[in-house]
Amino acid sequence: MADVQSPEVGQFMADVERNIIHYGESTGFFGRQMFNRGPSYLSAAVLYENLVVESYDQTRYPNRALPVVAIYPSEGTFWSDHPFAVLKAPWIDEELSAAAQTYLDFLLERPQQEKALQYGFRPADPNVALSAPLTAENGVDINQPTTLLEVPEAEVTEAVRAVWGQNKKRVDVHIVLDISGSMNDEGRLEQAKRALRTFVEQLGDEDFLAFTVFSTESTTVSPSSELARSAATFSDRSKTSSLPAIRA
Repeated sequence: MADVQSPEVGQFMADVERNIIHYGESTGFFGRQMFNRGPSYLSAAVLYENLVVESYDQTRYPNRALPVVAIYPSEGTFWSDHPFAVLKAPWIDEELSAAAQTYLDFLLERPQQEKALQYGFRPADPNVALSAPLTAENGVDINQPTTLLEVPEAEVTEAVRAVWGQNKKRVDVHIVLDISGSMNDEGRLEQAKRALRTFVEQLGDEDFLAFTVFSTESTTVSPSSELARSAATFSDRSKTSSLPAIRA
């Protein structure tokens, strides 16, 4: 916890975050952007090893500008594994438990483990030797990583998330909402408002948000400002007008 919360770590994270282009929903999203658009758009990203291998597939990425190479941190890294467990719970009867065990046995059989290797994943079975496509020609090194990190305790993981939240690059979002009469059909406006609430709740108080509604003409409910101030504006307007409140 002391390491995570040290000022040096926070400053390092802030320095990295200043160079962030944008966030994405998955490593696959970043990989596709980098492979298709090249280093002028994105020059580095945290990716699964199999995505590096995939980048050499000319049928997928015929216009890849430069070779992609995996960098393994000297400090160590984590295995991003995909655990499988046969649940023991009141709702799991003997038939379900047996079916899950059968599926697990199937996954661990050599043909399936070799199939995983073909797609650039490291097999869980150590008896399956690492070979093509996990090669230097495809940008990866089977002798890496030399240092594996243990999964930290939950409180440390929460502390990491907190430090990231304090230092992450702030977003600037402009929401434009249609409140015309057609939005009353089939409850569209209420659905839109619920979706917007869900979206806004994922933002931090220091993220910037602007909010505009329109029907026959547009109305700026809140200009771009930090979300904490925007939320107060939404709340005030919702008490005095018919404009939809987003975060009250």
